[in-house]
Amino acid sequence: MNSGEQQHCPICLAIVAPNPRYPRYACASCAAQATDKDGRAVAFGNVALSGGIAGYYRDDGQAYASQACYI
Repeated sequence: MNSGEQQHCPICLAIVAPNPRYPRYACASCAAQATDKDGRAVAFGNVALSGGIAGYYRDDGQAYASQACYI
């Protein structure tokens, strides 16, 4: 991706900060709408500075044992 190119959220098409590593990442507004298959709100974060991902339920912080979500 050239420095002059724009990157867009694939869901709402909002302009997001260009990131060649994640060319189709969801904007913060769309990511905040993520749910599990039953509609319960989930969020994700890094496990450590070196990487890894962990999910949790937004309502009580309980671990979410999947990386799948729906927006």
